[in-house]
Amino acid sequence: MGSFHQYPWSQARFSRYYRRTVANPFLYFGLPFISTIVLGSFALTPLAKTRYELHDMKTGPVVNEDELTVRLNKRPISLQEEYWRLQEKDLDDWSIKRVARPPGGDEE
Repeated sequence: MGSFHQYPWSQARFSRYYRRTVANPFLYFGLPFISTIVLGSFALTPLAKTRYELHDMKTGPVVNEDELTVRLNKRPISLQEEYWRLQEKDLDDWSIKRVARPPGGDEE
């Protein structure tokens, strides 16, 4: 049995492609980068689709019964009543209150 026959690197099958790739920066850096972005986009599309489908399942359309309960429980609003309610509030009587700081914080 003979030994494996080895070609010098200059005569190897991929040596000329390697030389072209190293000589051209786009082929060496740009093409792998762009292909990663494009293939990643195709890979992430099903995941994003699943995410939005799950969100749509959680938030469904409003059922007629829910809509009716919201309409029935709504209180009537009158501009005069709202004005009087705001006038009753005393907005001038207030004082500054410090919020308790967490332990170990800076004491200034």
